[in-house]
Amino acid sequence: MRVTPVDDHEEVVVTWKILLSFSVMTIVSLLVILLFSDTLETGREVVDGLLEYAAVGASTSVFACMCAVALVLYVCDISYWSGVAGALARSIMLLLLALATCAFGLSMVRSHPYFPLTLFIFALPLAGLSLRMTALRRCSAAGASWVLGSSFLFAAFVCLLVWVLWLFGAINGERQFWFSNRLKFSRAAQCNTTDFEPAGLVEVDGNPDPNPDPNPNPNPNPNLSQNPNPNPDQVDGIPLCTAAFLLWVSPFILFGVPLLLGLSP
Repeated sequence: MRVTPVDDHEEVVVTWKILLSFSVMTIVSLLVILLFSDTLETGREVVDGLLEYAAVGASTSVFACMCAVALVLYVCDISYWSGVAGALARSIMLLLLALATCAFGLSMVRSHPYFPLTLFIFALPLAGLSLRMTALRRCSAAGASWVLGSSFLFAAFVCLLVWVLWLFGAINGERQFWFSNRLKFSRAAQCNTTDFEPAGLVEVDGNPDPNPDPNPNPNPNPNLSQNPNPNPDQVDGIPLCTAAFLLWVSPFILFGVPLLLGLSP
């Protein structure tokens, strides 16, 4: 393939670099889908693991570690560390800070279920930056932008294709439309057993609430209709939460993010 940069000189971008960029972006996007969606029923396992991780109160300790590392970097003037040893120590400390930030985001899955997905979405631009600094390092700005933009767009439409195939049952033989599968996603995300938006047990599939209201208030006037959805977090007795919706919509989110990155100038 050939790319025409701004200076009107024709630049040849080596084919293996183009294939590598397309492969890396597609693999990273599909990995995020595999971790945070229910297309292959792996997202629910990740949610279970994150809930167990968050249940031990890790968010407080991880946040304390983040603050301690940041304080050490500030007090020790990390930007002025010189020499090979200083550069190595600076890299290690920054890596520790990045890992602590990721661990803190993962530990917030109960109160902010979208944090883990957001952290992993940042892997897309980081992968592009890594490619620019390695395989595409000797390419011009125009050539690298063309390759990276095309790879982002290719990954976006692969994610969209996976989501559409999954929705219409081409992957596991069952259609996965949201309104007809809300109960399944709610159970997979454990909406009724954690402190997600709706907390506690509710009536699902004919199973009565273990803590019924001792003072029911039936509608005294049959001519007045009852509110069919008194709890905005429940629909037809089904507990809904953000984590359940993310299990369903994550592939579409992974379509939108690379699409925006690919179309951005």
